[in-house]
Amino acid sequence: IMNGKKTEHSPTPGLKVEIYRHVVTNHNASTNKSKNKNKNNNSGVVEEETSSRKTKCWTFLTDGLWEKRNQKELSFTIVRNKEDSSPPEIIQNHILTFYKFVYIAANKIVVEGDTTGFGEKGFFGNPFWVGVGYLPYTPLEGLPLTSTPKLSLLLLSSLSLSLFKSHGPTSLLS
Repeated sequence: IMNGKKTEHSPTPGLKVEIYRHVVTNHNASTNKSKNKNKNNNSGVVEEETSSRKTKCWTFLTDGLWEKRNQKELSFTIVRNKEDSSPPEIIQNHILTFYKFVYIAANKIVVEGDTTGFGEKGFFGNPFWVGVGYLPYTPLEGLPLTSTPKLSLLLLSSLSLSLFKSHGPTSLLS
């Protein structure tokens, strides 16, 4: 898979999952609180410095939930290891199984602010990850721009699930 390119899987009839390999640039602004001594700026104005960092990701994007089940499409992004040319099989299998579950159980439509729990075994077979929260979709670099409604998924630990439920999704994003 090349950057921004996808592979497709079909965990159940009517549902496709597109897996994108892409890079996201994170821009971090920091304020320089010392006065600028530059000859071109003697005003003492506080300047903002911006740095950026590139993060390699995998995004699993559903295709078929909206059309077939009136459920917004789901987007789940994870950071990938530099040496990974494809998603680790265990992660890919867990995500595809979860999306299949959502597709089959779509009589319960999830919306922004909802959560889904994973039980004792947790996600990826790790009891630390107890659920996901549903957030407004934010398009990332390397992903297609479409008008189909989507939700982003946020993997939650026990503590973050509690905060998400009691104080809403923004309590974890600020």
